[in-house]
Amino acid sequence: MEIQFRKGKKSDSIQVAPLIVAAMGELAYKFIGKQDYIMACQLFAHFVTLENNQYSYQNLYVAELDSEIIGMILAYDGENLDKLRKPLLAYLAEKYAVNLNSIQDETQEGEFYLDCIAILPKYRGLGIAGKLLKYVKAEITFLSPHPLGLIVEKNNNSAINAYLKCGFDIKDEKKILGQAYWHMQLK
Repeated sequence: MEIQFRKGKKSDSIQVAPLIVAAMGELAYKFIGKQDYIMACQLFAHFVTLENNQYSYQNLYVAELDSEIIGMILAYDGENLDKLRKPLLAYLAEKYAVNLNSIQDETQEGEFYLDCIAILPKYRGLGIAGKLLKYVKAEITFLSPHPLGLIVEKNNNSAINAYLKCGFDIKDEKKILGQAYWHMQLK
């Protein structure tokens, strides 16, 4: 099994969108105002192809096996969250009549934020997420001296344990659109 790790491309949008929805869970549906998997995937596929937003291919790192994307991480400097989030919020208001302008910040200045991390179900438990995380960390070392940060649902014990195993520590609790998350960092 020869897995390749690389930066994302616009053409990855269709394969990556379901992974973004999986990583976001219920939060993805709050973005569009209803429980519609196809619509949520279309939203994120659209934003992956665009520049200068938090879901852009510019912030995408993928694990690929035989031309199939089997995992991905979206990552960016937390200082840029407001600027990167702005196009999405405007689009959600216009297209779906969803106003999320008061959404809480999941990251901040001084942190390189891992916005979404997902591995296809059949490849979970094989260490791919850890290898992809190591690749991303090596890539962003040139971009940022800041620690890596992420949020994870408080009841997602398998993900929490996996991040703890990778060296992340729980820093504090965050509430995003009414859901409780652990904010974790890796130095």
